[in-house]
Amino acid sequence: MPQHKSLNLYGTGGCGSNLVKAHQSTTDDTGGPKVAYLDTSLSNLRPENIDHAYLIDGLDGSGMKRDLNAESMRKHVTPALSQFVPGDFNVVIFSASGGSGSVFGPLLMNELIGREKPVIAAVIGDTDSAKAIENTLGTLRTLSKISATRQTGIVMLYAEMAPGANRREVDDKIQDGIRAIRQLTSGLNAELDSQDLIHWLHYERVTDHPPGLAILNIINTNDKLEELHGALAVASLYTSPDEPAGVVHTSYRTKGYTGQAGMGPLHFVLTQDGLTAVVEGLERKLAEHKTHNATLAKGHVRLHNEMSLSDDVLEF
Repeated sequence: MPQHKSLNLYGTGGCGSNLVKAHQSTTDDTGGPKVAYLDTSLSNLRPENIDHAYLIDGLDGSGMKRDLNAESMRKHVTPALSQFVPGDFNVVIFSASGGSGSVFGPLLMNELIGREKPVIAAVIGDTDSAKAIENTLGTLRTLSKISATRQTGIVMLYAEMAPGANRREVDDKIQDGIRAIRQLTSGLNAELDSQDLIHWLHYERVTDHPPGLAILNIINTNDKLEELHGALAVASLYTSPDEPAGVVHTSYRTKGYTGQAGMGPLHFVLTQDGLTAVVEGLERKLAEHKTHNATLAKGHVRLHNEMSLSDDVLEF
């Protein structure tokens, strides 16, 4: 008989905290996730969030400078996890482009992985400025380094803000993903146990694929599943075993059945090809920003020199 499994949602930084708020109202004793906010600032929290928050005293944000409060955050990972104990499954939610969540999030991921706690990262990148892109790339590289150091796969649900993009649509992609992950990890799906999901998360343990940072694609039709290439591992949910499974070429696949009409199919597909496309896109956009900024800087230097050498400048 399926048994309910607990899920913890850790929102780090302003973006992660904002995304987790939507799930706090669903927290109960019958299956809702436990939520926690980890941040360096109060600016994104409301009074009703404080009992679920871990804040570092004496700090008021990081202002997109990832190394500004990194050491302080590093010291607070263990106390934070003592206050908000990990669940059977965990999701760490953060922006890759900010100064706090992009540091606290990976630090938390590293600690949870070290403790052998199943965990997924839910990450929003940003291409709105050169600084945002540099931070996003730095955060993705940090997650890749954790994977290499720990010699384990890391699964990441990823969405990206582009200039002019609708923030709600980007947030909704992450929120829809979190809701799907809640169903996948609930423990209430027939024929899908915790070890099935642990081997899906840590595909390197049961396949010949080396560990790395993998993108989580959540697909709700069999047609889209069959179009996808480069699947490392797949977990699928269906209403019942009577549904068509869909065809996919992969090294590991596990299936579960919700028993709820309209709840399937949902395919959770891990790929590394998607990560390559993300990084190449970010690097291309960063080069465009840098070219523009270099031209702008030359103009500013020329203008400054012309103005400072003018005959009507007062001497100081």
